[in-house]
Amino acid sequence: WQVAHAFNANLEGWCVALPTRHVESLDELDDQETEELGPLLRGVTAALRATVGCEKTYVLLLAESEGFHHVHFHVVPRGAALAPEFVGPRIFGMLNNPEKDVVATERMDELALGIRANLVAAGVARAG
Repeated sequence: WQVAHAFNANLEGWCVALPTRHVESLDELDDQETEELGPLLRGVTAALRATVGCEKTYVLLLAESEGFHHVHFHVVPRGAALAPEFVGPRIFGMLNNPEKDVVATERMDELALGIRANLVAAGVARAG
C-alpha cells in the first residue's frame, strides 16, 4: 500500500491509500493486501488525528472518477470547524474546488512526513 496526500485537495490532510499494483475492484485484492488494509486505515486515521487534530475521518472508496478506475481509499479528516455544507458525502466539495485554495505542496510534504512518522511509530509502515 501507498499513502499520499491528495494533490488537488482543498483540505489539509486529505489522504489517499492505494495498493502498489493496479486493482479495479475491492474483491481483486489478494490476501496480503486485504490483511494490511484494516490496520493501514486505522493507522492513517490515528495519524491524521495526531497531525491535523481532526475529530473524525471519512473513509471512502468509489473508484469511478474519470482516470481513476482503480481501488483507492480516500481517508479524509473532518475537523470541528468544517463548514456544514461539506459534512458527510458533501466532503468532495473540498477536492478540486476552484473556489478554495489547494493545499500548498510544502504543506502537503510537511503533513505527509508527520503522517508517516505516526505510521512508523504505530508499526504500520517501515522507516526509510
